[in-house]
Amino acid sequence: MSCNGENIKQPNVGWFFSRKYITEDDAYIFDKQIATICANYGKVGFSFITYPIGGIYRYNCRINKNRNVRPIHLPDLQMEIQFWQKYVNCALSSWIDPDSPDDWIADFSAQEFKKEMDYARYLGINNVLIELKRSNSPKLAKLINNFLESSTCDLSFWILLPSNSTLLNNEDCWLVWRNFRTLCNNSNHLFVGLAFTEDLGDEFGSIKQIQRWKAEPTNINP
Repeated sequence: MSCNGENIKQPNVGWFFSRKYITEDDAYIFDKQIATICANYGKVGFSFITYPIGGIYRYNCRINKNRNVRPIHLPDLQMEIQFWQKYVNCALSSWIDPDSPDDWIADFSAQEFKKEMDYARYLGINNVLIELKRSNSPKLAKLINNFLESSTCDLSFWILLPSNSTLLNNEDCWLVWRNFRTLCNNSNHLFVGLAFTEDLGDEFGSIKQIQRWKAEPTNINP
């Protein structure tokens, strides 16, 4: 091992932009400054950013039965396609929920999923992050399968699961992932991520149960 830093590979670390820390007015501006954001975070050691496909301005909105929703607001001409591919991963809008028990939300979510994925494909994005909201998500899995079957682009999905089991009806997090992966036909375009919180589920207190994750595709190089 070199003591002067040679042969040490820089870790592949990204920054996930969250609506929690950005006001609505700032979001509208940020959506048009992706090149600057990538450059600034690159200077402090981040390899990429994860940013909402439709922009934070859209990611942060609330839907209603009139199906009024903000349009996609992430201008494509901010960067050349090779920079979108290298420095930006995208996240599906947080309100998209195809497995909602409310039929109108589920139907509208399916439409908007397709719209956002088409835009991600147009931008040339390599990875899309989806926060899993439910312990059983067959409709979401079907949408992912349909996209992968119909798409010629080499795009992968990162499925983000909460480490707090109460958010998944107290079901085992690894089993939720295994079942979802099975619904997606164990696609090699599917990867898993864990959102660790202070209130970890019981399974993360067991070394034996943690070992199960070692065989899962959690190492992703965008």
